[in-house]
Amino acid sequence: VSTQSTWDIKLENKGMNEFIAILLSFCLSYHGYYKQTLSLSGAIAAFFAGTSALISGLEYSVALLTFYGSSSFLTKLGANKKKLMEEGFKKCGKRDAFQVVCTGGLGTLLGMLVIIFPNMNSALLSTLRLCYVSQFCVVCGDTWASELGTAFGGQARLITTFRKVPSGTNGGVTFLGICASFLGGSFVALCTHLSINYNNSAPIFPTWYLAIFLGGLFGFFGSLIDSVLGATLQQSLYSVEAAKIVKSFVDPSVKVISGIDFLSNCQINLISSFLLSGIVGGAQLAYFSQKKANLIIKFTI
Repeated sequence: VSTQSTWDIKLENKGMNEFIAILLSFCLSYHGYYKQTLSLSGAIAAFFAGTSALISGLEYSVALLTFYGSSSFLTKLGANKKKLMEEGFKKCGKRDAFQVVCTGGLGTLLGMLVIIFPNMNSALLSTLRLCYVSQFCVVCGDTWASELGTAFGGQARLITTFRKVPSGTNGGVTFLGICASFLGGSFVALCTHLSINYNNSAPIFPTWYLAIFLGGLFGFFGSLIDSVLGATLQQSLYSVEAAKIVKSFVDPSVKVISGIDFLSNCQINLISSFLLSGIVGGAQLAYFSQKKANLIIKFTI
């Protein structure tokens, strides 16, 4: 059974399919720029990421668009409250090229591999598909946790010491944020699974409830990795005078409340998605290797 996804509307002309994918990607990128959820550089980066996903197949597109749509909405949710807590927060929630690459760069790379090597063996292709979806489960779960936890989660606690910290602190977690990370990952995995069933493609997850469970785990553990890195390798500054998280020493009352100034938020997003997807991909390949070994043993006995 082929693991390549097929569009519901099939065009015999492959060039026409690619043209439609490019056109749709351009429209979506322009929409993000027009609605001020993407900066100009972010729109350009999103165009390439979207084109890669749309040409690769329906499930790739759904995973990307599910993350983009939900995260853009949640960034604006509770914007006024977030503005009071964090310096530099903008209601429009614009994402620049670097942010787009750090959140979707791995997915774009995996999608390009599927396009460049369409005849790769089924085990490797299945692994790439799972890694692609898990990557967007991670970034979506982390975004849901951050946006909902900051705005509505109440008192945050630093994940490494559990001491109370201001909302918006890197590595600060809330119960709502933890639940949101699981839900965000589940949302991406479930939407992807349903799109595959609709398109009659080989499934990534055996059942819808396993898609919810595993997608949730991807989102949860990805967010957990992100929080630990944020609490230790990303510096958080708090202004007593302004009573909010700030990005620099803007006044004499600013103090360091956690972490060291080593990684940025975008770099941490990139590292956490690579780590989780790498673990998932390694586990998938190990499963296929063991399955193949068992078959060899069975036929030789």
